[in-house]
Amino acid sequence: MTPIKTDETRMLILKPSAMGDIVHTLPLLVSLKKSFPNRYIAWGVKEKFADLLTKNPYLDELIIWKERGFWRFAKDIRDRGFDIVLDLQGLFRTGLVAYLSKAPQRWGFLKEETKENQLFFLNIRVPTPSENIVEKYLDFAEHLQAERIIEFPIAEKDYAKEYIAQFFQRTDISPDDKLIGLIQNTGWQNKTWKAERFAQLGRLINTKKNWKVMLIWGIGEAEKAKAQKINEMAAGKLLIAPATTIAQLVSLLKRCSMVIGGDTGPLHLATALGLPVIGLYGPTPPSRNGPYSEKSEVVYHNLPCSPCWKRMCISKNNTCMDSIQVDEVMQKIENLEAKFF
Repeated sequence: MTPIKTDETRMLILKPSAMGDIVHTLPLLVSLKKSFPNRYIAWGVKEKFADLLTKNPYLDELIIWKERGFWRFAKDIRDRGFDIVLDLQGLFRTGLVAYLSKAPQRWGFLKEETKENQLFFLNIRVPTPSENIVEKYLDFAEHLQAERIIEFPIAEKDYAKEYIAQFFQRTDISPDDKLIGLIQNTGWQNKTWKAERFAQLGRLINTKKNWKVMLIWGIGEAEKAKAQKINEMAAGKLLIAPATTIAQLVSLLKRCSMVIGGDTGPLHLATALGLPVIGLYGPTPPSRNGPYSEKSEVVYHNLPCSPCWKRMCISKNNTCMDSIQVDEVMQKIENLEAKFF
């Protein structure tokens, strides 16, 4: 335990990206603020992910890292005179921001837990023996003398809710339908399940009475075109989600009954929103990165090469993801249906 001031402490959570990582860190924020209500807590985040944190009742301030605005961001942080900076990203650049902040205490993961060499930037390294990533962040809460609290505060925006409501008015989805969201995209090629498997799965789900399937795609025309291709392979039976911002994605997911996808931000967002989810895992271990919820199922084959943590498959054939069969996923759907529907 490192001695720290309590109510007077000014603290910064430095977790600028990405969607899933920010979602995983939310319980730490809640733990710190509920344990020390008068403590000033800010969060440094990249502009494109700020919607995840706006109107968060546990935050005193949001410090935005704009595109090509590294030095401005670093100066904004230094000017605020933080006592503690928690570098939870573990990158060279975030370590440098922590160092430039001149905070007396600059906390981070042990070196073996970080992605890049941070040299001398941090002066307190925290052991995180827990297995799941959410629990690892809560290990920081424990070292900061806070209670471990599991809560994912994500505010829904009125304008986003209206945008999604207007979209569903143009569909044939009825209040009695169970809407299953299929998340096709992931940040890594190696985490992505085959398009034809998604199409086959969608067609099978559609055979269940009052069940409908929606393809949730990422950003850009290429991802939209992939969704359209999957729908064509499913004989045009699937619904294609609209383009969404992060705030609109929150509202879209809240209309779903279940979500299925790989180890990607929208799946973790759906988990945090309390939805039943099925995670399809290959290059990353579900024990660490899996959905943090009792309403979850995972399909993962522990192959000799998995988990490899590689963005691209060394053997070029994505064996770990391709080993996941449609009937396995359908069995997981039935498991969740029996428990929660």
